[in-house]
Amino acid sequence: MSDNPFSPENLALAELLNQFLALSDDQDNAGRIIFRGPNGEYIGEAKLSPRDVETATEALTSVNAYRADMEEAGLVADTLPAVDKADVNEVVTAFESLLANGGEQL
Repeated sequence: MSDNPFSPENLALAELLNQFLALSDDQDNAGRIIFRGPNGEYIGEAKLSPRDVETATEALTSVNAYRADMEEAGLVADTLPAVDKADVNEVVTAFESLLANGGEQL
């Protein structure tokens, strides 16, 4: 028997709930988000601080803009592109170099 209390259909919702729960440990309460399955079964809920609401809104706005841009270009936007740590480090290093040179590219 599985230790997972969720049906396969509700597991994705439980994973999304966990992402909301992991946003921060801020104690300010701006609201709650409640997850229910397709048949109304309770999955769980998360208390969101003002910072959590802002962070989640910014992230979802970015995803929606990305998907709209992809669809406008006639491409499928099923998943976000994968970004690894080396890519991020390369961009940060290039930006730091740009700033160190007074904004002039080498």
